[in-house]
Amino acid sequence: MRSGRVKILLIDDDAAVLEVVSLMLASEGHAVLAAGSGREGLARLESGEAVDLVLTDLAMPHMTGWDVVRAVKTSWPATPVGLITGTPEHLAEQREVVDALIMKPLTLESLRQGIRQVEASAAARRESREGGAGP
Repeated sequence: MRSGRVKILLIDDDAAVLEVVSLMLASEGHAVLAAGSGREGLARLESGEAVDLVLTDLAMPHMTGWDVVRAVKTSWPATPVGLITGTPEHLAEQREVVDALIMKPLTLESLRQGIRQVEASAAARRESREGGAGP
């Protein structure tokens, strides 16, 4: 993943949040693909839409953020995923599944930090896959 401008698939069922966060990310120079549900987001990926990372809300109907994370990590394992949540409880045991946890309320700085965390985690995972086998 290239640092700086990245192509982000943003998934949130709240249209107002989706619009505001899309604008925040775009103001940072990122290209944003918005999806109003987990199913819609996965359909974008299945159609061949290339993204540098996925940011998904946790609490969504029909398909939760965890469902999205599992699907992305199964079908597109090299694609890093950040999970946006306002409820930190019960996240510790699954933290290793996602590349970043971004806590609500969202601010421009928390989004920046989350994207940096996703990039660092993805780079570390790549490095461990490529050279971390050991002697």
